[in-house]
Amino acid sequence: MSSIPWTALFGDRVRVAVQRDGDPSERPGRGRSADFWHAALEEAVLSSSKPGSLEITTVPGHAPIAIAGGVPISVSFSVTAGHRACAWSRRLAVGVDLEAVTPQFENDEVDRMLQTASADEEVERIRRGLPAVNKHGQLIHLWTAKEAVLKSLGTGLAHEPRLVALRDISPSGCWTEVGGIAIDVQWLTGDGWILAAAVRRE
Repeated sequence: MSSIPWTALFGDRVRVAVQRDGDPSERPGRGRSADFWHAALEEAVLSSSKPGSLEITTVPGHAPIAIAGGVPISVSFSVTAGHRACAWSRRLAVGVDLEAVTPQFENDEVDRMLQTASADEEVERIRRGLPAVNKHGQLIHLWTAKEAVLKSLGTGLAHEPRLVALRDISPSGCWTEVGGIAIDVQWLTGDGWILAAAVRRE
């Protein structure tokens, strides 16, 4: 059993974990963070019944892939101030984004950022879908969802986030469609962070 507390999402098709001590100066999946998650993934994915090694490959413009005992596994990483996150799935292309929720902006700045990242009707949808969340929290929910979606597609921010229209927004998640591909999103919240995980709908 893994010593890292992995949380099951999407009906146990995806596992995610958040750990303290992320270094925001590191690129996700690189440096000390990469060493940490490599060991954690080996422990979680490989077992005595399926011995072998785990290798993580990253190709520019594409999502990282872990090869565990010869079997490809979708993985995604994120780093924010004080925390780091990883998501993996044996079946689905997965993306994850993690952001700190410590207020960093004034309300008028949040309004401008929401408008920059979203269409007008989407801003209204997130305000209706998350009525108990303040503007800064709504912005973080929206941004983590969009970045996780783009990571699941392997494009990252090369694709314009404003074109990712979130639908059926609720405190637990939402969904979107990009290029004819339906993608589901689930949120997790913790002590000082919000995480979004995204997978292509089966």
